[in-house]
Amino acid sequence: IYQCDWSSDVCSSDLFGGAGPLHGGALIREVGVSTMLVPLYPGVLCALGCVYADLRYDLSQTLEKRVDRLEKSELKGILQRQREQGLAQLKDSQVPIDQHTIEHKADMAYAGQIHTLPVAIEPDWDATRLASAFNAAYQEKFGNVLADIPVMIVNLRTVVVGTRQASALPQAVQQGSAAKPVAQGHRPVHFGRQWHDTPVFDRAVLQPGMTLDGPAIIEQSDTTTVIEPDMTLRVDEHGNLLVKVK
Repeated sequence: IYQCDWSSDVCSSDLFGGAGPLHGGALIREVGVSTMLVPLYPGVLCALGCVYADLRYDLSQTLEKRVDRLEKSELKGILQRQREQGLAQLKDSQVPIDQHTIEHKADMAYAGQIHTLPVAIEPDWDATRLASAFNAAYQEKFGNVLADIPVMIVNLRTVVVGTRQASALPQAVQQGSAAKPVAQGHRPVHFGRQWHDTPVFDRAVLQPGMTLDGPAIIEQSDTTTVIEPDMTLRVDEHGNLLVKVK
């Protein structure tokens, strides 16, 4: 993933996937990116996202009915069933959650229109309140309303979200470690046109605030990060490796 601030001519690259940090140094040099960010666990970053992400279930039912012909009990009944189904799916997932939120929306339009607008609604609203909410959304979007045309509800939607605290994620810590990391060994590595006696580090010993100059090899269970001879490395407050071209 590349991010650029063209006003300052500075670009950065977030490298993830097991092979990303291995080839990232050569890649950022080739495309003119100044900084490579290597997260804590690049090889399993997507899997971590699944572990810590909130659970979300979207329920939808097509209605295609004018609001002035919609019984209040029908609206409430559909949304209640969607709510119950979403909560049941959260429970069946058997994933611990801290709390849940529920949001109801209607895809609405004026009769005869093809495109709809999503409008936040509540289960106990009557036809007047539904039409008023849609007209307000339409006014904000297009600057006018079509007051003489009936308002339609095309779809009713409910979103049920189970939120989880990412308490196991690494927490930010203070920077400023003046200690230099200790290499666990050396090995010959070929960079460019020559071999370099290159120190090899265990990533576990790299603490926030530490810096080192390339060449270097950083090993961890899910990937290997290669720091080329004309690059520097700094560990930020979150434990990410920031690799820069000199």
